[in-house]
Amino acid sequence: MRFAVVCSILLGALVSAAPIASPALVPVAALALASSVDASELLSRSEVEERSNDQKDLEKRAKLTLAAGKTTYKGQATWYTQDGNAGSCGKYNSDSAIIVAVNTPQVNGGSHCGRYVTILNTSNKKIIRAKVADECPGCGYGSLDLSTAAFKKLGNLDTGVLPIKWQWS
Repeated sequence: MRFAVVCSILLGALVSAAPIASPALVPVAALALASSVDASELLSRSEVEERSNDQKDLEKRAKLTLAAGKTTYKGQATWYTQDGNAGSCGKYNSDSAIIVAVNTPQVNGGSHCGRYVTILNTSNKKIIRAKVADECPGCGYGSLDLSTAAFKKLGNLDTGVLPIKWQWS
């Protein structure tokens, strides 16, 4: 902040004092000022890109919310691995796929295969959207079994179980 104010004042003074015939004085003066900046006040290109990507991620997450007026289910999320097997929906998915297995009472005989759910970890407020690819016979009503990749987006695998709310997307 302090740097920006000083630059504005000095550049304004240089521009008003410089003859019209020598516009090259402003860039040279600006370079001189920039070289006197404390390095800790500057961001590297990768830091700027990282901040930009973080902002984009925040914007995406802001759009992904549990919708008001839709039925919201409450339960627990656990995780599982595909181990090269097809899920009950008949498709093979890698553990890096963002997929979910729905509890037996809510899977509706497989009619929800390929449908999406929006899942909120109620303890840390992380939220994802995952594709239904399997059935979880051991899950209670409202609970879901997530691929390892989906679970990692909501929390740490070591916790094993997460409190969730979710909706059909």
